[in-house]
Amino acid sequence: MKTKLLWFGAGTLAFAIAASGVYLIRPFESQLVKTCEKILKTRLKAPSGYDRIAITQREIPITVKEWWRVRKAEMSPLVPLLDREAKRMEERGDKPAWLIALIEYEAPNSFNARLRGVAECIHLSTDGSSRGVGTLNVFVNGTNMFGDRLDNASRDYSAVPCEEAKKIRAAPEILPLADQRALRARLEDCR
Repeated sequence: MKTKLLWFGAGTLAFAIAASGVYLIRPFESQLVKTCEKILKTRLKAPSGYDRIAITQREIPITVKEWWRVRKAEMSPLVPLLDREAKRMEERGDKPAWLIALIEYEAPNSFNARLRGVAECIHLSTDGSSRGVGTLNVFVNGTNMFGDRLDNASRDYSAVPCEEAKKIRAAPEILPLADQRALRARLEDCR
């Protein structure tokens, strides 16, 4: 009887430890979400009180030309280097994309009152994967770790046909903020 009780207690304890370990580690998160949360926690008054509520992720494909335009605005002194990289991307057939994650969270403020917030995390990927995601090239709410701003729209929406712009409008909250403004301006032109 004591042996069965001992085995039952040990099994229950092992299950509880394994279940809590899986919850704390979250092995199936994307690198973008991990990096975004790392940056977000550095900006909070009390990072230990951070609680994630929900995550929405999206990938928006762009052309190599659009990738080059955004990178040029970020790194204007390095244009020759970007030209070479864009040429290599076209030769390899890479398909660049915006990787976007919206993280709804709750955290205490300086008065220990719990507040909800949403963080918009953006990474400009050269090949549509999260390879190369790091704290230097992920923008959380429009700024990276150095405070550099990401204000340039990834697409030139003035050339997008009105019907396609209306389809994109179906989920505008998942677009980068600069793209939302550019899309709104295009939809105004379509009226």
